[in-house]
Amino acid sequence: MNEFFAAASTDPRVRRMQRYFAAALTSFMAILMFGLCFGAGFIDLRVFLTATLVVTALLGLFFPVFYLGWNLRFADPSLFVPQSMCGIVVISYVLVYAGPVRPALSLLLFAVLTFAAFRFNWRGFVALAAFTLLCYAMVIWAAWQIDPRNMNLRAEILYWLIMAMLMPWLGAMASYLGQQRQRYQAGAALYRTVWNTSVDAVVVFDDKYDIRMANPAAARLFAHDEKRLVGMALIELFPERVRAALSGDIAGHVQGDGNRRDLAKFEETTITADGREVVVEAALVELGGVGGRQGLFANDGRRFALFAHDISQRHALESIKDNFMATMSHELRTPLMVVLGAVEALQADEKPHLPATAQSLVDMAAGGVERLRGLIETMLNLQKLDTGGIEFEPAPMSGAAMLRNAVDLERPAAASQGKFLALTRLDDAVTVRADKRWIHEVLVNLIDNAIKFSPTGATVIVGMEPSGNVVRFTVVDSGPGVPAEFSTRIFTRFERADHSNTAPTGGAGLGLSVCKAVVEGCGGKIDFFNNPKKGATFWFELPRVA
Repeated sequence: MNEFFAAASTDPRVRRMQRYFAAALTSFMAILMFGLCFGAGFIDLRVFLTATLVVTALLGLFFPVFYLGWNLRFADPSLFVPQSMCGIVVISYVLVYAGPVRPALSLLLFAVLTFAAFRFNWRGFVALAAFTLLCYAMVIWAAWQIDPRNMNLRAEILYWLIMAMLMPWLGAMASYLGQQRQRYQAGAALYRTVWNTSVDAVVVFDDKYDIRMANPAAARLFAHDEKRLVGMALIELFPERVRAALSGDIAGHVQGDGNRRDLAKFEETTITADGREVVVEAALVELGGVGGRQGLFANDGRRFALFAHDISQRHALESIKDNFMATMSHELRTPLMVVLGAVEALQADEKPHLPATAQSLVDMAAGGVERLRGLIETMLNLQKLDTGGIEFEPAPMSGAAMLRNAVDLERPAAASQGKFLALTRLDDAVTVRADKRWIHEVLVNLIDNAIKFSPTGATVIVGMEPSGNVVRFTVVDSGPGVPAEFSTRIFTRFERADHSNTAPTGGAGLGLSVCKAVVEGCGGKIDFFNNPKKGATFWFELPRVA
């Protein structure tokens, strides 16, 4: 028997049968109570035999339901069978010796039906309602058999009419609440699945920064048992050297201090139980939305969640890649300069000794070398931007003058391809704060791209537009626009749009990534949008100097 009950946690059928045997045991106790009431003269033999028969029949009816695992939501009311039968004994006693309190029976019946409507779905409600009404009828019949003089036919008809009117309303409520419970159960199942199988570590902590919950991924990441994590201070998951600054950042995030570091997405070093340091990409959010929903956690304070995943391997790979790119760029630069010097010497010879065919090859080599040098310089700049090797020096400068310089530099290239450049909405009084050298590179890159993708005879429009505390600079082309499937990757390195209806434009897909890094490094932002008719508009914003 002990083994039978011990197996409940693993065998669903055993769990079901345990519930059934508990109901059966209580039912037999109810029959015993009926027997005692019969022996004391409270009820006659017919009532005792009828009640015993009903209990036994119901137990036999529900046995296959529990054993075979049929709709247990329908079977749940069977657990109330014994209690209801015991209630019949008490109510029968009340009817015999306290006839004036008969209205209490109707109130009890209404309470049972209301409880069923809130507890079960509509099938369960119908089952329990039918059974309760059957019990009610049995009580009335028993009372009639004991003493018909206590019966009030009009009152009984009124009670049944009231119940008949309440049934549809209670049934509709049972159906609605059953659907809500089903949605809740589905959401709870989804939550458990996501919580237990998520590859991201998730720790939930309160407004005192004590961890309240941790998923299995958090236990794996921090090398702690889930139970060990619960109760720890969140800051204990980070090395000593970053705790002070991070505590201030977390407090600022919780209090909505915009002057602290934004923790919506950040990278930080964490420490495991064995002292190993791991770099994670993390995000800190408040559960219940910004400000938290009042009462969401039973007035137990606010709750926050820290999502984190290990990016140590990615950092290691990026470090290897950056070192390789820097080494290769430097190694390529020396022989490239030798080749470039030789080509330039051949081109500068006032008395060329090369035939026309060889001279054209020298010119092609010069163009290829120049393009290769630009690519190497771009790769070196990206590497410096990634490692912080470039320090931007923003200073006040004229936005209009910056546009004129970039357009004047690119105008010959546009003219050689039969295209035009135009300036619009210039305002010499508008000043921005930016690094002059690097923002010039951004403008030149955007204008050069616009020239490449615009058809012959088209005009590339370059302009500026002050807006509050920023100034927006725009470069509008007349090309095919940016494909929708490429729009999310346009500022990613080595990504180029595939315009099947245009000629190859060259480039390695690095220019826009450099532009993004430079603009953000100067405190601005960059983006684009496709024009309504044709072409695209690339824009970036810089802080305006008052």
